Amino acid sequence: MLLPVPYLENVMELQRTILGKRALDRGDYFNAVQTNLYTIVPSALDLFEREQFQIGVSMDFIGGVRLSAGGRETEDRVVENMERLRQRGVDFGAIIVLAGHTCPNIIAAYDFYETIGVGLRVLPLFDAPLNIPGASFAASTTEITQALCALFDHWIGRRHHVSVAPLDDYIRAVYLKMRGIAQAPYDRRRGEWAWLVNTDGTLYQVMDAYDSTRAIGNIFVDSLDDVLGSPNYAASLTREEALFERHCGPCEFVGACNSFPLFDSPRNGPHPPRCHIAYDVIKHIDQFFRSNNWRPQRIRALLN
Repeated sequence: MLLPVPYLENVMELQRTILGKRALDRGDYFNAVQTNLYTIVPSALDLFEREQFQIGVSMDFIGGVRLSAGGRETEDRVVENMERLRQRGVDFGAIIVLAGHTCPNIIAAYDFYETIGVGLRVLPLFDAPLNIPGASFAASTTEITQALCALFDHWIGRRHHVSVAPLDDYIRAVYLKMRGIAQAPYDRRRGEWAWLVNTDGTLYQVMDAYDSTRAIGNIFVDSLDDVLGSPNYAASLTREEALFERHCGPCEFVGACNSFPLFDSPRNGPHPPRCHIAYDVIKHIDQFFRSNNWRPQRIRALLN
């Protein structure tokens, strides 16, 4: 969003040249931007509307953490820019980071997005350089789990709820378990969902973030074939296979859950017997449906 719009337009032309206009038109590829939406110029709005960008807006609703360079809260301005997207008909979703400032206020934050009809993803805080004890946004795994369970309890009672990830994935896992249906497990050999690129071009698997001994290549030096054929890449697959066998193999939701929660973010400290956060929330959802005698057909309606 800080890049000049003509630069972005040149990227669009390169895409048409390399990928083919037909492939782009039929949706084989798409462009997505994750932004705090603090600043957006009219020409960028024109581009997003014309090229049908997918927009994700990071806005926690609770002020005091996402500040401008001058120390001012940014939320009011972001909401104004959301309205600009809505007026243009540019579709967007939202992301809330579930952290120390949002855990106690997750219900109010959800209600705001429900009011404007915008689906959201609740992203549990994960390990990062600034996520240290004493940080204003720090939250424990227990606090995050409790907040997600409270959000589900609130969400399930709403008449006109909006989509919330990862709750929709967790509900799907419970539904499939009830029906005895399995889904394909997350497998990086079928395609990577994300790599981290450091400012010097070093590439990392998400679970190995910034561990230089586990870097899988450098985007400025190595080809994609070099990265996928590197010893460190092969070692990362081996580690994840062992992680799956240790934590997913004995889990009662194996097969019904796609196992992705085990690999979506790095976390410090000892690993629990099951995956962080997701397992306890899925158990909570499963117990709710069973204790309230929800039939699979009714749960399926939630997923639709």
